[in-house]
Amino acid sequence: MKFKRKMLFILTLPILLSATPHKILYSFTSTNVLSKVNGDSNKTLDLFIKPIIPANYTIVSKLYNEAHNTLVFANTFSEYVEKEGTNYSINYPLYMRLNSDGLRFQFEVTLNNKTTVTSGVIYPYIKNTIDAIQYKDSSYISENAFIKVETNKIVTSETFNFDNYNEYLAKEADNSIDFSTVKFNFPHNYDLPYLKAEYRIKDYNNVYPFLRHIKNEAVVELNCITKNKEITFEIKEDLYVKYDTLEMSANKLKGSIKTKKLFIPIGKQDLLEENDSYILISEAGYSAIDIKLPLTYYFDRPIIGLCYESNYCISGGIRE
Repeated sequence: MKFKRKMLFILTLPILLSATPHKILYSFTSTNVLSKVNGDSNKTLDLFIKPIIPANYTIVSKLYNEAHNTLVFANTFSEYVEKEGTNYSINYPLYMRLNSDGLRFQFEVTLNNKTTVTSGVIYPYIKNTIDAIQYKDSSYISENAFIKVETNKIVTSETFNFDNYNEYLAKEADNSIDFSTVKFNFPHNYDLPYLKAEYRIKDYNNVYPFLRHIKNEAVVELNCITKNKEITFEIKEDLYVKYDTLEMSANKLKGSIKTKKLFIPIGKQDLLEENDSYILISEAGYSAIDIKLPLTYYFDRPIIGLCYESNYCISGGIRE
């Protein structure tokens, strides 16, 4: 099942009267984001105005060609708004207007003959993939990707911070892979929107023959977990594991049980460590970028044990 990104767009424009310069008289909010266009003919912005004091409000929404500073679209909302607030929508003809010149969104809100203006610029959607290793110990910032306004300021970019990026996959005591060790920062006040996230292994050694494959890669779907502005991962859907061999499957096999873990099949740890693996997040953030997170296995081995899984082992036969 594909995950649909839910767009969150918050637009707060406080108006200050000269008689009461510190009193916010209304909030101007929206339930969606205006983002880069990828084939849609229009984008609708659903707005909600909630005043502290009922009054006459006028909101003029404009689009300008950024390169030439020419007005290409305007919409005016003007009415008396009660304290309970009111909704209205603006249908933007973005597909016909948004090109490499860029579009500047401008909002002019008038109350008691006082007007405030806020604006921001976006450009057409361009598919982009970033590699976390390239930005390790730094950040990637997507510029002019969408329109979102917070605290009277239009925001048009997102930051993906890899200062604390940990590419090491650890092994748990039950021989399963611990995805929670892989993490990076997303320093925003909303959960990371994304289309899908996948763990991919270049399965040249046939470590996971019963998992879903794309070309020569075994694929396991993941969830992105946003907590305290940090992104971690967990298995999304149930898998099946054979309890005697720890072989994994996307479908039930004879002798298998359901699990939300990915186990390392018995005797195949060395083969797994020879294969490249990574996590791919598709259309991450309102910027809709793809993020590749290359991974490194960091599996502890017992000092003495079975020869295929320990540093030292005892082998031999029977002396006659």
